[in-house]
Amino acid sequence: MRSLLSRVFFLILFWVPGAAGSVAGQGGGSASGVGPPAYAAALERLAAGDTAAALDRLREAIRAAPDFGPAYLRLGAVLSARAGEVERDFAGRLEAKQALERAVALLGEDPEALLEYGLLLRRQQIRTDARRVLERAWRAAERRGVELPAAERARLHLELGKIYESWWEDWQDLVSVPPAAQGGLSCAETGGQPVSARAGAVACPAAWAEQARGVVPLADLKSEERARMLAHFRAALEADSMQLEAAARLLGHLADAGAWAEYERLARRLVALLPEDPRPHLFLGLGLHETARDVAADSAFRRALALLPAAERAVFQDIAGLLPRAVGQRYAALDGAARAEAERVFFASRDPLFLTEAEERRLEHYARLAWAELKFAAPASGLRGWESDRGRIWVRYGRPALQYQCCYGDTARYVYWWYGPRGPVFVQG
Repeated sequence: MRSLLSRVFFLILFWVPGAAGSVAGQGGGSASGVGPPAYAAALERLAAGDTAAALDRLREAIRAAPDFGPAYLRLGAVLSARAGEVERDFAGRLEAKQALERAVALLGEDPEALLEYGLLLRRQQIRTDARRVLERAWRAAERRGVELPAAERARLHLELGKIYESWWEDWQDLVSVPPAAQGGLSCAETGGQPVSARAGAVACPAAWAEQARGVVPLADLKSEERARMLAHFRAALEADSMQLEAAARLLGHLADAGAWAEYERLARRLVALLPEDPRPHLFLGLGLHETARDVAADSAFRRALALLPAAERAVFQDIAGLLPRAVGQRYAALDGAARAEAERVFFASRDPLFLTEAEERRLEHYARLAWAELKFAAPASGLRGWESDRGRIWVRYGRPALQYQCCYGDTARYVYWWYGPRGPVFVQG
């Protein structure tokens, strides 16, 4: 199987309904589903990838047959997908909404019509209504004994999972700070003067850690949303093993929870499906490293590096971000051979078990890069996880000793990453 790289593994797949989509019910006396000639022409243009021409034919079709539900469904689905990629395409979203509402009115409890309408609501960030409509689509398919095609069933579960994910992430690591722990922080670095928790976390990490002992974790209050999120991602993969966005999201949440047994099973499944894509090997290496199987992790990482493009492979060898600024500047000025020797010495000198077969510090570096890519990549913009602000921190310092977001009931949220009583502490928000 050819290498798909991040173009397939991480990008949200842009799916446009074509002629193969089935409609279980028809409206307005169109039980045959044939529709006006313009509808058949539109399906042909969609199959050929000519979306602009297809939209013209679909608009012509609904003018010719204003009660033909499938034409409204196709028009709304294509417009919704297109508008979802253009932030300011309000006209496209409005026309999509009108078309899909008309499709639902004509086709009734048709799973595909409800699915497309729910997806549009989700793109508009109307999360509660989107969840209701998508769950209605799933119930409609089950009630009528008509299963959606596997790819659409997987897409439905993916979108439901993403809705529950957005709610879960609002609560992940969330804490409440009791009144007794809400006082200002002070330390030598602040001249003994109290400062806010945000400023104090950075200036007074030891005092902040002491205050943090009094916070009340709240994430368990949303454990049901988390469970539903995971169930939908798993169901998406059960319906379609190539639903790669669901796989990436599920891997990230399993890593967060330390559920390494399931994580490894999924990573190995992805390696088998995409043996020439470096990222499944990279993520498998992360799981093996986290479970202290460094010889196997080394093998997985080596395979990933062999498959990576040269520019990305160089990131894994570059130690500039791990060095003090002055030392990093001298390292950057070295030629290729000297840099390679500096890298070898750097990792060897920090290897806690120098006589073992694996290079533990190098593997830890690779694992941090893998974690950054898994958790902080932004596929839509092409941003690699290790290029993000959070990713750079993670690669340099590793997993925080303590992390939470604060605070429940506040309009503003701040995420704290604490790296011990001597710091550093990073505040994001």
